[in-house]
Amino acid sequence: MSRVVLEAAWVMCASVDCNASGGYGDGSERVYECASVDCNVEGGDGSGMGNECASVDCNVEGGDGSGMGNECASVDCNVEGGDGSGMGNECASVDCNVEGGDGSGMGNECASVDCNVESFGSV
Repeated sequence: MSRVVLEAAWVMCASVDCNASGGYGDGSERVYECASVDCNVEGGDGSGMGNECASVDCNVEGGDGSGMGNECASVDCNVEGGDGSGMGNECASVDCNVEGGDGSGMGNECASVDCNVESFGSV
């Protein structure tokens, strides 16, 4: 099977390592933001992006646990297909952990680099 990695300009790695530089850094560092609070402590489902935490626990309320903002995926991506990183009503069309990228597939996109491996910005 050929290796397929889709790229989008808005699928980035954080310019800093959220775990080292502040924020909660749940492994989903992307764009240039770190969550300003630890969603697992402050409420929500731990998938906060930017300064947002999900307002509900997607694992309890339904969806696949990847809620963003006030949204939970309407299907369980691990069951329905994709890589489990469903956003809104979308699941990634490929498993980013297999096809390349950082496992944070968005819609039909995977990050073009592995954020956990590639260097972060200056701290």
